[in-house]
Amino acid sequence: MHRRPLDAIPLVDISATGLGPSPLQQAVELARRHGPIFRRRLHGRDKLFVSSLELVAELADEERFAKGIWPTLHSVREFAGDGLFTA
Repeated sequence: MHRRPLDAIPLVDISATGLGPSPLQQAVELARRHGPIFRRRLHGRDKLFVSSLELVAELADEERFAKGIWPTLHSVREFAGDGLFTA
């Protein structure tokens, strides 16, 4: 997979408009305009968005990336098990 520096990933600042009534649809539209990987800035906080199956699969590769589990989540996993929000 091709690697590129973070500065090469498109940055979209939505601070002036905010999230709007449908943040998910807004993210989909931003992906259409800016490609399958982009950064969204909202009031100085950047989030990385990835929308292609290939990129998502690569980022989800647990052999290459470790998950950070917060202590609170450990407590929830004891009684809820591994699921959508606790895996």
